[in-house]
Amino acid sequence: MRTSRSTQVLVAGAGPVGLLAALVLAQRGINVAIIDEERRPGAYSYALALQPQTLELFSRLGLLERILRHGKLIDRIAFCDRNQKLAELPFKDLDLPEPAMLVIGQDQLERLLEERLRERDIHVAWCHRLSAVEQNDTRVRATVDALELGGGGYATYTTDWEVDDSFTYDVDFILGCDGHRSTLRRALGLGFESVAPASSYAVFEFSLPPQAEADSEMRVILGDKNTDVLWPLNDDRGRISFELGTDAAAAMTREKQRLAIYMGRHAYPHLGAEDFVRLARERAAWLGNGYADVRWAILVRFERRLAERMGVGRCWLAGDAAHMAGPVGIASMNVGFREAERLGGMMIDVLNRRANLDAFEAYNAERLAAWHELLAPQVVARHDAPAWVQAHAAQIAESLPADGELRAKMLAALGLEVAALAPT
Repeated sequence: MRTSRSTQVLVAGAGPVGLLAALVLAQRGINVAIIDEERRPGAYSYALALQPQTLELFSRLGLLERILRHGKLIDRIAFCDRNQKLAELPFKDLDLPEPAMLVIGQDQLERLLEERLRERDIHVAWCHRLSAVEQNDTRVRATVDALELGGGGYATYTTDWEVDDSFTYDVDFILGCDGHRSTLRRALGLGFESVAPASSYAVFEFSLPPQAEADSEMRVILGDKNTDVLWPLNDDRGRISFELGTDAAAAMTREKQRLAIYMGRHAYPHLGAEDFVRLARERAAWLGNGYADVRWAILVRFERRLAERMGVGRCWLAGDAAHMAGPVGIASMNVGFREAERLGGMMIDVLNRRANLDAFEAYNAERLAAWHELLAPQVVARHDAPAWVQAHAAQIAESLPADGELRAKMLAALGLEVAALAPT
């Protein structure tokens, strides 16, 4: 017989967005439980930068000073082509509460958030998977499987996850932050369709040469058919992501398919230093010849997908469970943080009888419209915009590390604006 547990909000997924969601709820007095089907936090990942709006959110939560000690501040965006820097957009010119970005590894960020949760006596239930959901107007019943590693096989011994126990949670809400393979999204029967073409990136971490002069800037590299990005890291290192065409990505995958590195349970083709040297010479000649020591390199495919709804009834999605974006503007995680805060606040309002579930419908419509614009930007350049802005308007728009009013402010500063939609 299944045992039953209860709490006010169940958070599914203990990545950065899920951990922050649980913290937002806990700090406002809500009983929260958080589960994740993995064994532990991720050891390495792609996501690595917090947008200015995210730093403002962490400041509101009393986390900013702790996080700043572990990252590297970025004070501007620089736009470049192959040969030179074209322009800069300093954050101090945008009148922001937190006029900077912070480069910090996702693994470090997760450890800091989990530490803060433990200080509030909230512990992630690792190896626990959401397996089924039933809801009505007033409650949600979630079935959760506790997992353990089992072994089996014939000639070769293998291990896999097995269900050790199952129990139910009776809750007021579920907040699904369980990634692009979201169990909650699938349990709700929500589609997850492509909004724009996928893209592949060759990603390298390397020692930055002094002549790169990119120590405190996010450097967006604009090509005819590609948008690349260089991030400075601590210890004079950098991470650069080169966007590849479909044919180039397929060829590199075939060449490297015998070598792979793992992030969690997922394998990615491994690239070599020779790939970095070739792409750097083709795309970023201003790096010169002083770069060296490629420490980490993979080929990653990024989808641009959006759930058909952000949630249903008392079950809602945030982060990659609801949307997937390209890597340059680092939108999915950062916007996911702000969505988690908003959804948490809305759930609290319903629990305290200050609002009803209708508020979620307005939220759903607003976020779907915003994400369609983020994933497939429809922007136009003003007549007085520089030629490079006019030539790369959509690429620039997708690369901006912001949404909402701040994104509009950045667009305006660069001579761009969202295109007016024709009446239907």
